[in-house]
Amino acid sequence: MKIQNYLELTSSDYQTALNALKNNIVLQLDEEDLKLIFSLEEKLLISDFLENYNNFTDEDLLYVEKFIIKNLEDSDKLFVSDLIEFATEFDLNLPYPKCLDFLNNNIEDNSYVLLSTIFYISKNIKFQYIEQIHEKLNNILNDPQHNQSAQIASAFLLFRITHNKQYYNDLTDLVINGHKDNKLLLQNILNLEYNQPAFFDLYNELQI
Repeated sequence: MKIQNYLELTSSDYQTALNALKNNIVLQLDEEDLKLIFSLEEKLLISDFLENYNNFTDEDLLYVEKFIIKNLEDSDKLFVSDLIEFATEFDLNLPYPKCLDFLNNNIEDNSYVLLSTIFYISKNIKFQYIEQIHEKLNNILNDPQHNQSAQIASAFLLFRITHNKQYYNDLTDLVINGHKDNKLLLQNILNLEYNQPAFFDLYNELQI
């Protein structure tokens, strides 16, 4: 085990534990170290670790993938969202039926999970599920109980899949007439590698 300041890392004081985590992020940790970090009670520390540690090996990522799948039902929905975002960034395989289930939920506490799942599916479209993806994204787009961030992400993906002008109109209407942060979200979506001008003809047109 290479982890330094073990007692500080497991401290009940968040700032003490965070400082210890920062000291360990610079190390090349082994599986024992990962197991220790992933066993911490403070989920925010685990999220911080996943966001900032840059030395994952292929074997590490297989271990992390199993951890994420095991924790998709965690009661801390922000934590689950962080796990899905990590899986998206590192091209990990999540159970697709579970991801589709996440698209059914419009409870406010699950809004982060919903948005991160849409981004995961955007990067990992499985065409055997295309009918379900289309149906569920439509439901999100047309349900006023969903927040506008999820609706924008849904409208964009629906347009990318179908090239249906109605989804383009829905998207631009949300950006122009919706929440003030919607424009920034659309720009963040356009900044994703697979939405760059070389791969998306309407990149410039959507610079609203």
